[in-house]
Amino acid sequence: MGYFLMFIYAGWTQLKWDGCWFAVDSSVGLSILGVFLVTYASISGLGLSSYIGIHFNAATTQIVPFLTLGLGVDDMFLLLHNYNDVLHTVKNNEIGVLMKETGMSIVITSVNNIIAFMAGTLLPIPALRSFCSQTAILLTFNMVAIMVIYPAMIALDLRRRRSGRRDLGCCCMGSPAEAKKLGAESLEITSGNRTVGDLSIAGHLYPVPPPALMLKKAGYDDDGDENKKWYTLTGFLRYYYIPFLERPLTKLMVIVACSSMFLFGCLGLYQSTLGLELSDVLPEGTAPAAFLRAREQYFSFYPMYAILKGNEIDFPEQQEQIEQYRLDIAKSNYVIKVNGHPSEEYWMSMMRAWLNSIQKHLNDALKKGDIDPVTGQIKPGAKISEEAKIARRLVCSYGNNYNCTGRISKIKLVNGAGWINADGFYNYLTAWYNVDNMMYYEIRSICDRYTDMGLPNFPSGIAFTFWEQYLYLR
Repeated sequence: MGYFLMFIYAGWTQLKWDGCWFAVDSSVGLSILGVFLVTYASISGLGLSSYIGIHFNAATTQIVPFLTLGLGVDDMFLLLHNYNDVLHTVKNNEIGVLMKETGMSIVITSVNNIIAFMAGTLLPIPALRSFCSQTAILLTFNMVAIMVIYPAMIALDLRRRRSGRRDLGCCCMGSPAEAKKLGAESLEITSGNRTVGDLSIAGHLYPVPPPALMLKKAGYDDDGDENKKWYTLTGFLRYYYIPFLERPLTKLMVIVACSSMFLFGCLGLYQSTLGLELSDVLPEGTAPAAFLRAREQYFSFYPMYAILKGNEIDFPEQQEQIEQYRLDIAKSNYVIKVNGHPSEEYWMSMMRAWLNSIQKHLNDALKKGDIDPVTGQIKPGAKISEEAKIARRLVCSYGNNYNCTGRISKIKLVNGAGWINADGFYNYLTAWYNVDNMMYYEIRSICDRYTDMGLPNFPSGIAFTFWEQYLYLR
């Protein structure tokens, strides 16, 4: 989103309209190409940072690209601004004059920024060192791109302007009025009315920005018709934005909004818990940093997930294939295994374990004679467990049907091969989900009861942090 807004802003600031398309002296295409150039220069810098082994962290991935984009685009806008001024004062060697007037400023500013961030690499904190190193590299790439590649783009745009072709429409010529204006401007520059300098030094002219009188004569008056149009940046600022900001109510709203954002930012910073890894914050050379480095080298392990994607997977019929898929992953020497299986259980294996547990309760009730094996009816006065009741309902449920006759003693929730009964798979899955809901309610009620008894407490964990909230959305 940040890059998209930068594209819009860059194009809008350089917009000049003539009839039904961009004017000849518009620079929308040049500004968009400049943003692209800075973007790809930043990507190249990140690639070099990764190649030489600079570690990425939250600061480097979320801050550095946008920081370098802003600094790089600033130099690009400076070149564009002076490019338009140079065209109003110089007829020959425009790119050379532009680089002479602007290039030194860009180089000095960029080099100072690079040296400042390179000084930050002396800090012993790994996170700050990575941040400063990557920023310095990206700024170097941006400076080279702006000073070497972007002037070539400006030279191509200059050829387009000289041929009288529209911006972002090289096949279209400018309007006759636009051509007449540019011709008059070129004639005025040639006659020397806009060139100011000492002619006695080796025959060279040293142009300066045109006086205000000259600008008005050439049609570049700030009050000209071009700047009065509402869709230009100047027109929007002059007739809408600045009058809006000058209102007392607007000033009060700005002060209140900025103060509120500052206070909420401080409050959020105080309450934030997620941040950098401990290894990124500890200074190098300390005992804790050495311990973490040794642990990463010799005892490192990381969680991974194998995701099944698409809505065409038939989970009831592809259980065996899914299980074999997990077993094949477990054959890797880099996967931690327990008895030849992945160390972490997944949802279908946990569901299978739950179905086996309630099936045992149902089998016990059948052995005691509490449930009729033919009709599935519970005998009057029989006391059976809640798990047995759930298992009985699940055996009787398949799809949208509910029938216990002839199923209680024949149908198993999980067959002898270890696969869940395919006919009632999604019925069982729904029941398992609701059993989890019952767990949330039960544990939460116990915690609330002890809180009322004078022992403040609360449950924690993934189940309560992420899933319990959905119970109150139904």
